[in-house]
Amino acid sequence: MRSVWGSSGNNVFAVGDSGKIIRYDGSTWTEIQNPASDILRGVYVHSETSVFVVGSGGKIFRYDGTKWETMNSNVTDNLRDVWGSSETNMFAVGDWGTIVRYDGTGWTKTTASEEYLWGVWGSSGDNVFAVGNAGAVFRYNGIGWSEIISSVSKPLKAIWGSSGSNIFAVGDAGTVVHNDGSKWTAMNVSTDFGNLMGISGTSENDVYAVSSSGKIIHYDGALWAEIANPFGKGLYGLWGSPDGDMFAVGDGGTVLFRKGEIAYNLTGKIFTDVVGYVTPVAGATVRLTGNGLDESLASDNSGKYSFNVPAGTYTLEAESKYFDKVMQTVTLSQSEIITKDIQLGDKFSEIYTQDDLDKAVSEAVSQAVSKAVSDERKKYDPSGDGKVGLEEAVHALKVCTEAP
Repeated sequence: MRSVWGSSGNNVFAVGDSGKIIRYDGSTWTEIQNPASDILRGVYVHSETSVFVVGSGGKIFRYDGTKWETMNSNVTDNLRDVWGSSETNMFAVGDWGTIVRYDGTGWTKTTASEEYLWGVWGSSGDNVFAVGNAGAVFRYNGIGWSEIISSVSKPLKAIWGSSGSNIFAVGDAGTVVHNDGSKWTAMNVSTDFGNLMGISGTSENDVYAVSSSGKIIHYDGALWAEIANPFGKGLYGLWGSPDGDMFAVGDGGTVLFRKGEIAYNLTGKIFTDVVGYVTPVAGATVRLTGNGLDESLASDNSGKYSFNVPAGTYTLEAESKYFDKVMQTVTLSQSEIITKDIQLGDKFSEIYTQDDLDKAVSEAVSQAVSKAVSDERKKYDPSGDGKVGLEEAVHALKVCTEAP
């Protein structure tokens, strides 16, 4: 098994060699329909009805909860990882610097370099990172990709972060680099940990990485240390759920599971009812400030957010592209979980009702038709007086002669 990802601890997919796909529903792993016999190298799960899988030969598959769809990637290079900020903003990376992006209608290829790319992850749709051989790191800013100095030369195999200012990438010979939102810095980690292939965590102080030699290492915010692997098999994929559950997969069909302890003391959901019913707001910016702390993250696809911070009183903020900011004060302790659901209700003037849209479309169409008629009339009546004389007849003959 080469990759594992989920939308929650009750909806986890793992993929691997010979097209193997298994799913965990919170209690049992079950093998599900196999779309191909190719090696499957990466999986990303938005929800129970939206799963993307990539693999050898540029293969990409999408699962809707019932059946698999084969997607046209427009590439034949091996794809090694996939990640997305939404179902209509997906990225997959692979051999020879290949990057393909899905915009909801089709996949488009970009080539970042000639280096093999192994991992992709982002804190948002306009802050996406891809990592690969020779310490290669590339960043997408919503418009294009640019190369960034990583400060290491070893191949980087995986990337994950808890926020845009706390990102880790791992690779061969125990290589770990950290990004604080402005620069990449190599971390002091033992080469004995081997070639690190996967990384994930629950917070900036609870991060795990796994290696092809079977090592599992943990970062507590200060140091990296090895923890026991009960089976000793090589591991390649790692994913942590929002509730702190950790899943690792590897050689021989190995699947490791660690039940999460409470890794947060503030949680909640961002939602709105401006559409007439309650719906989660994914990708909302949630910020917690106070006591010398300033942390931000994006709500997940179910609108959920979670923080693990020292006890104290903080200002909690939530905002999204189309909504005004909502602020409130929260007092937290280390011994209990505080739940704060936030409703975004005041919309900007840029949001229109369906009636507004219908009216705007009608007016636009009317104006377009009027202009088209006017332009066509000018071809044959340059004077614009509505009368056809010798001048108009000559002009009309000229226009017809020049027409394709």
